[in-house]
Amino acid sequence: MHGEYELASSLGAILPSGTRLAVVHSSLARLRITAEQSKWTFLRVFQRMADDGLTLAFPAFTFSFAKGVPFDPLRSRSETGILADWVLELGGAVRTDHPMYSFAVLGPLKDELLRCGNTTTFGDDSTFAYFERANARVVMVGCDWSYCTQFHRSEETAGVPYRFYKDIHGKSVGNGEEHSAVARMFVRDLDIDPTNDFQPLIDRLRSRLQISSTRFGSGLIESASCTDIAEAASDVLQNDRWSLVSQPKVTKYRAACLQESRDAPPLKVAVLGNSC
Repeated sequence: MHGEYELASSLGAILPSGTRLAVVHSSLARLRITAEQSKWTFLRVFQRMADDGLTLAFPAFTFSFAKGVPFDPLRSRSETGILADWVLELGGAVRTDHPMYSFAVLGPLKDELLRCGNTTTFGDDSTFAYFERANARVVMVGCDWSYCTQFHRSEETAGVPYRFYKDIHGKSVGNGEEHSAVARMFVRDLDIDPTNDFQPLIDRLRSRLQISSTRFGSGLIESASCTDIAEAASDVLQNDRWSLVSQPKVTKYRAACLQESRDAPPLKVAVLGNSC
């Protein structure tokens, strides 16, 4: 396992001077780093970065909310990597309250992130919109860019035709009691079965040299700014709003057929019988 100096140097190499906010996705397994080797190395580096004025946000997503599992900001474990759970052990860390897309946050901007309204999960008062306005850096620690949740913000902004708004109802825990909660999301239309393929967006960012990269462990640590992500996604989706799904022509055809069936007038059927 590389030590604190190597980790801090690698993060410093992909975070431009003046960065105030970083959103850290991670896959320690792809770096071939075990939790036993790395926990306190990561936490000490993150704490020093926060003490120096950088705010760090770690996905602590809980998709099980959609399956009826209550969201408890104090006890629900992150379902998207162990770093968020580790960070929440630090005294100064907080957790945002979205029941599916919460973040563990450490650093001076944490109160601002707690105030995000999240009327919709990726909309203009969401945590993801705040990342965009603050020009946060998305950091992928051994994690593939296909898992960059910020990309969904661009899909909602563009109003892609293969998604629609849906209210997901469940339970959240506050003050020791369960209460009703709802997450309004721009979800995939499963009737046409669209599968995201973000490679055109990733390729656009790389071709513009907007992804910073350095080696760490057995993999890479990379970053890109949310402003660059939004601009690249806008360019890609402006040409074709189906650009970020695999087999876009097939998916578009399925959507057209589905819409045609939805628009068709009801068919009246009479069943006649005869018996002797």
